[in-house]
Amino acid sequence: MRKLVAAVIVFVVLLVGVSIAANVLVDQKALRARVAIALKQETGLDLKVEQSAVQFLPWPSIVAQNVVLSRAGDVPVFQAQSLHAGLSVLALLQREIRFQDFVADGARIFVHRRADGRMDWMTHALNSQEEEAPLPVNGFQARRIEAHWALALDALHLTNSTVQWDDRRLGVSGGFAVQALDLAGLRTPSPWINLAGQHAGTPFTVKGHVSALGALWSGASSQGASWPFSLAATLGPESHRDWLELDGAMQDPRHLQGMTVHVRGEWLDVQDAQQLFPHAGLPHVPALGGDVTLAGGVDWAALRAMQKGGRSGWWPVPGLTPTALHLHAGSMPVRGVELGHVTLAADSAQSPLMLETDIEWRGSDWHASGQAGTLSGMVGFVQSVGRGSAVPVQAEIRSQSLSLSATLNAPNAAPPVNSQDALVLTLNGAVGAASQLTVQGHADQLSTPWAVLHGVTLGGQLALDGQAVYAVKGLDFESREAALSGDVRLSFPANAMPQINGALSAKHLDIDALKLMTSSAAPSASEQAVHAVTVPQAVLKTAIAVEHKSTDAPVVEDHAAVSSVPNWVTLLRAQDADMVLSADQLRVGGAEYTGVSGHIVLAGGHVTLDTLKGQGAGVALGGVLDVNASGWPVQMHVQAASLVLPARWLQEAVSMPEMLQGTVQLVGDVRSQGHDVQSMRDALEGDLGLSMVDGQVSGALLAQLAGPQAASFIGSGLHGLRCLGTHMVLSDGKATVERLGLQAGNVQVSGQGQIGLVAQNLTLHVRPSVQLAGAEASAPLMLDGPWTHVTVQPERDVDGNAQLTLGGAAPAEEDPCVAWLAAGRNGQAGPQPAAAAKHHNRASDLLKALGVWH
Repeated sequence: MRKLVAAVIVFVVLLVGVSIAANVLVDQKALRARVAIALKQETGLDLKVEQSAVQFLPWPSIVAQNVVLSRAGDVPVFQAQSLHAGLSVLALLQREIRFQDFVADGARIFVHRRADGRMDWMTHALNSQEEEAPLPVNGFQARRIEAHWALALDALHLTNSTVQWDDRRLGVSGGFAVQALDLAGLRTPSPWINLAGQHAGTPFTVKGHVSALGALWSGASSQGASWPFSLAATLGPESHRDWLELDGAMQDPRHLQGMTVHVRGEWLDVQDAQQLFPHAGLPHVPALGGDVTLAGGVDWAALRAMQKGGRSGWWPVPGLTPTALHLHAGSMPVRGVELGHVTLAADSAQSPLMLETDIEWRGSDWHASGQAGTLSGMVGFVQSVGRGSAVPVQAEIRSQSLSLSATLNAPNAAPPVNSQDALVLTLNGAVGAASQLTVQGHADQLSTPWAVLHGVTLGGQLALDGQAVYAVKGLDFESREAALSGDVRLSFPANAMPQINGALSAKHLDIDALKLMTSSAAPSASEQAVHAVTVPQAVLKTAIAVEHKSTDAPVVEDHAAVSSVPNWVTLLRAQDADMVLSADQLRVGGAEYTGVSGHIVLAGGHVTLDTLKGQGAGVALGGVLDVNASGWPVQMHVQAASLVLPARWLQEAVSMPEMLQGTVQLVGDVRSQGHDVQSMRDALEGDLGLSMVDGQVSGALLAQLAGPQAASFIGSGLHGLRCLGTHMVLSDGKATVERLGLQAGNVQVSGQGQIGLVAQNLTLHVRPSVQLAGAEASAPLMLDGPWTHVTVQPERDVDGNAQLTLGGAAPAEEDPCVAWLAAGRNGQAGPQPAAAAKHHNRASDLLKALGVWH
């Protein structure tokens, strides 16, 4: 026992003595120089160490402080406050510095790529060089070292460290903190990694293993075998954790060729990744997950071309394509439409690509499902940017009777707007360089943002020829409100205006039911007459303005006179069109039309509507509309053989209060020019006749025409208007009324005067009269003032006396409506009013109205 204890003591003394002798005999500066030379030979990096020491207990190792690795002129690649590296003594005998266990604390790792694509972290070994360095043993003279020293690393451990990157070529940078990193078995066939880090307070982990790292430098796996790998990552705390797994193999890992990768994972929200990449601009896509199998290799030439062109292309990694996928997402926004419960699946490359999703738009919900060719065919189509072989597709869209939020009784949940639609829409065809899709559908009702249609059927073909030309062929749409058929072609030629042309016909079209006349926006100060961009109102408003006397003269822009371009001018200049429109039955603004047709041509902001035909209110329609908005001033011209329009449109066009209801027949020729509706109204010239039969007139207007006390006699409601006829001459922002006459019940008014279209006032000399039991009572009046506050005064004779005529038999003459309507129609045909009804009134009513009897 004593001998054993003595042997142990001798061994310990010898071991301590060897350690002390090693520290005395080993020249630390020389050893650092040899390590620096070996590192330079292997990687081309320069090593700087502030302080180091060699230890032999409990095993041979090197301890260093403030270590820096860098390339000349570059940012340091690696910095560490302290290092501890175990050394293999036997490897030193073979001129190899092998770190069996490399531990760094407080390290900072920099990954930097220059604008020219050079990476300072890539190795640049010095294959042949001669370096002078002293021997690491004190007492020996320095000599030339010609042999190459190898450098090897078995394991790497980092704690309390950071990783940063700066890619000048792509213009991205970032970094994260490393709580712990373990890289072990680096010289074995299966190294493994265990990383725990965080960025901006968000934790993440990476675990897994890869194959021999030597293949990364040699360019291919050993003996042509595959290079397998398996990695798993998590992001976020336990309560909100996303995960991702990658398994696969590569034939050439250095160049990322011959790859087969299986990716699977679940992300609570795609935007979670912005916690690591804050400038990625990722969309809000919750509950994204599934698995994808990828195969192929990175096409570096195509990738460099995409990066050089500053675009990502339709496929993020060219050359690497999916061979199977099963993906799902809770929801995702696509161009203002919300897609929910999205699933995308294909079992193999030759299986059809299946898609299923819910669609939500403006309070309406649909369910869509469909399939497209094969997965490989769709990948080829996408990679070719839509110029590959045609891919067969089919899809079905159905309206949802109950939304998910309503099913779950979510707060403020409500059934979708289209819950009663029972819509079924199918699409069949092929998508490619020349796409053809057949569309068929039906619905009990169809809810749109503009109207609710009933009893809908739909059929037709959608075509795309690959030259940015879209066409609807054989359109057949029918509902209770509208029935349309025809062809429409929309093209977007390069360096030219978009063009739309074709022909549409309607068996019946109820625009009032379609709510096309409704406007939710208030008119601007410069466009008080323009409420909404609707075809009927636009036609009327251009009818009160005109074109320059010579439309063939060149148009000169006068931007100094224009503060802003009106929206309707911008719309006219934005595209060209050539459309033939017709309707067997048309209802708009309360007016009924039959056999209506017209030809609209729009080119360079110049629109014409000619060959207008049809019947409205018993009148044959005819006229020409010409609006030239290609330059300044805008020029307009209207020739109305007869146009029948709702009275409301006319009153809105000139900003008059709504006093008349019914249809107005317009006959005349007017023209103008200006920079907006108001300036064109100021410059109106020409003559215009208006007539109206069997309409309605405001009692307030009749009371103004009949005198200050007429309100108590007539009332403020609507009264039947038997006839109205007037002819006026337009000039200098005024309308000179040459003749005016109307008859409503037992009240009739005739006169003449002037209406200020610019000043919005009027001065009329009228003679109202009332028929009372075969007798007539009348008194001449003058109406003067703004439209909203007209004052009524009696006309006086030369002696200043008011005039009043009472009693006497009514003159036996022609119905006065005949002459008034003839004046308003300029000799054109039109409907005649119904026979005058016989009224029974008290004479006291008239006397009270005229202020004679109180």
